[in-house]
Amino acid sequence: LLGGPRALNPASASWSDEQLIDACRAGDAAAWNALLEKYQRLIYAIPFRYGATASDADDIFQAVCLELYEELPR
Repeated sequence: LLGGPRALNPASASWSDEQLIDACRAGDAAAWNALLEKYQRLIYAIPFRYGATASDADDIFQAVCLELYEELPR
């Protein structure tokens, strides 16, 4: 995946989660951004359902993103 032209754009809706995760594991920053963009609304929505403030939701979003990144096997 790294260093060569892609058949698919990672921001494309045609990439599955598995493809995005594989690209993230390979160090593809664009795939990581696409994955976060895909799930951003969901990650923010859950804390709001439990009464979180916008500031709390931001903190939770950052914590979730960090946890996801750290759990990606290399």
